[in-house]
Amino acid sequence: MNLIPNEREAGDIYDILVESCGARDDAIEKGAFVQAVVGPNFTEWRFQGTLGFGGKFWNNAGKWYVSCYPEDQTSAMKQTIVEANVALATLRATAWASFQALLDRSQSR
Repeated sequence: MNLIPNEREAGDIYDILVESCGARDDAIEKGAFVQAVVGPNFTEWRFQGTLGFGGKFWNNAGKWYVSCYPEDQTSAMKQTIVEANVALATLRATAWASFQALLDRSQSR
């Protein structure tokens, strides 16, 4: 299940992209990202950064993760992807736990 992040979580995702992957640190770009990511049909966002033209964030197959074109990938990019994906998985786990707690509270009423 694809978990749609709320606006705060989407902003946190973008912060990870900036800090880990060199995405543009720009308020307008971040705002556009947040608006897109919280939409129901979102699956990918090309941010480029240190991952090159193929640098993308994905909300797909129940995971939040980054990737780049395999043919462009260097060992440094692989390490960046691993570090960013660990941070994104941690953030998603926290978001999922919050969602589950909210769901449990609403069902117990």
